[in-house]
Amino acid sequence: MTFDARPVLAALALILAGLVPAGEAMAASFDNCVAGLKSAARAKGVSSGTANAAFRGIRPDPDVLAKARHQPEFKKTLWEYLDTTTSDLRVENGRKYKREHARLLNAIEARYGVDQNIVLAIWGMESNYGHILEDPTIVKSTIRSLATLACQGGRRSSYGKGQLIAALQILQRGDVAPGRMTGSWAGAMGHT
Repeated sequence: MTFDARPVLAALALILAGLVPAGEAMAASFDNCVAGLKSAARAKGVSSGTANAAFRGIRPDPDVLAKARHQPEFKKTLWEYLDTTTSDLRVENGRKYKREHARLLNAIEARYGVDQNIVLAIWGMESNYGHILEDPTIVKSTIRSLATLACQGGRRSSYGKGQLIAALQILQRGDVAPGRMTGSWAGAMGHT
């Protein structure tokens, strides 16, 4: 008895053919969303040139959506999360940076009333004292991340749109070069 693969291949071809229009529809939907974002940005003072350059060739980032759905701080208990985000090395680095930046930390504490240990803890948790910014496997295009959230992020769409327009305004002012506008999957830039 021989196996006839033709029915299986035909079924597979039908399934795959059905996926192509869905992918095309998603791409068209993203493109339409980006067009709307450009209009919203222009209404907030961003030039067409800045917006067009920022969005040139942009596609949604599936990794952003995956990370948005599975944030560890919402999937783990507080103690599990802290166990995975704190380490002896991070504590040691915090002490080192406290010594190295004592003058600045004292000035921040005096001016804003925020205990310098709190500032150090946030800095360590958010970016591992800036070390995350050096990891190309973590750092992403801020514009792409925020456009993905704005266009496909569900409950995060409004956040993504607002932050994206703010990022475009930063580019418009020339505060950051487009190639250096990078950050986390959620669009966060800088050390904290």
